[in-house]
Amino acid sequence: MRKREPTYILKPTIQIMKKATNILLAIVVLATTLQAKPVTVNNAQNFAEVFYKHHAQVGLIASTLAFAEISSEGDTLYYVFNMNEKTVS
Repeated sequence: MRKREPTYILKPTIQIMKKATNILLAIVVLATTLQAKPVTVNNAQNFAEVFYKHHAQVGLIASTLAFAEISSEGDTLYYVFNMNEKTVS
């Protein structure tokens, strides 16, 4: 007859394996579902203006596209905008 391992030794090992499996599963799910999608110049410009207004605490802004980095496949990697405060005349 085979001698049984005490359950107090096996329980922590099983719990550690369950946690490791859950973490690995979460990483795999996140890696497969998180994908970047293309952003239009207008969407990027609107986001940049809202971000700048919030953090710089300024009023009206006039933003202009200064640069757009394009990959060798033709995808836009990032946009650079110049921000200027608008003067009301």
